[in-house]
Amino acid sequence: MKKLLFAFALLLCTSGICHSQTVDIIITKTGKNLYGEIIEEQSGVIVFTEHSSSIEKNIDKSQIKEVIRGYRYEDLSDAVYNELNPKGKPQDYIIRTDGDSLSVNILSVTPEKIVYIYPFENEDLKREIDRSQVDDYYQSRKKDNFSVKKDKMETPAETRNIDFQDQYMEEVIYVQNRMQLIKFNFTALGLGSISLAYEHSLGKNKSLEIVASQHGLGLNNTGGTKEGFGAEIGYKFKMGNIFSEYYLPDHLLSGTYIKPILGFASVNETIETFNPNNTFVFENKNRNYGYLGFDLGYQWIFSDLISMDIYTGMAYYNGEFEVTINNDGDIRETNDNFFDEGDFFASGNFGAKAGFKIGILFGSKTKYKSER
Repeated sequence: MKKLLFAFALLLCTSGICHSQTVDIIITKTGKNLYGEIIEEQSGVIVFTEHSSSIEKNIDKSQIKEVIRGYRYEDLSDAVYNELNPKGKPQDYIIRTDGDSLSVNILSVTPEKIVYIYPFENEDLKREIDRSQVDDYYQSRKKDNFSVKKDKMETPAETRNIDFQDQYMEEVIYVQNRMQLIKFNFTALGLGSISLAYEHSLGKNKSLEIVASQHGLGLNNTGGTKEGFGAEIGYKFKMGNIFSEYYLPDHLLSGTYIKPILGFASVNETIETFNPNNTFVFENKNRNYGYLGFDLGYQWIFSDLISMDIYTGMAYYNGEFEVTINNDGDIRETNDNFFDEGDFFASGNFGAKAGFKIGILFGSKTKYKSER
């Protein structure tokens, strides 16, 4: 897909419309993609020249979903070249050590380097790649050197059962998204805990979330003291992808999700009460437990900066729950596995979960590549 952008960018440059190896992309709300050069941005409109003409046109901002400026040649993918190659011209391949496959025209091969150009470039724009960065290569004009592994090669576009437009849309929509997020749990704060979550996108349909909690630092209304810690790991699956393989959330980190979770906690809690007999009752609760369950929720992303996550869920838990009660010198020991902690409301080995998190996205913009 990225090679489609490459071809459009080259057409711009060779026609004199642009002067750099980049292309601007405007995605309209109707799903149309416009390739060319943004001349200027005015109040309410963007002055734009498409790759197919030298005529400037005004595009109303109300019709635009997203604008991407300066999409680099280096970010163009092989699938795009295949879509722009309707005649099925022979092409060469370079398989890099990072697994990427480049659809190119190889000009020369030496023990030290491979010289090549993209199919839409002139030979005076020669590119080089060091052989140490090459896993394998194939020249269509030299049948005897075919050593490329079949599972690494790009097959011609007409033989693939793929919607290139949807694949391209993924790469364009998400290339401007941040992939990392830190969240604060306000529900946990109200239950006597400070809980922070780190989430990292693994693609448009999944992400990994790690939660760390310090119990006893939040708002505590138990009339005693609490201290301890907890940790949880969860793997988010976007619900939309269950119903459609072409599901495209607004952001890599947004959408309805189900998240299997695994966690543990170790907590010591002391509760002091005054009974009707004018004596103090001290309860010391030690609990060490693990739990397994799931969360179901929805996460919003605002301006690629702020997140809001609302969820509920349930979990099975088990472990050690020791309680020592001192009632004016009368000491007894028992077990009690009923408690509220963080976002967990526990009762008899099964607990409900609920939470409200606000977060901040950080890190560089992603170089998203479609999984198709």
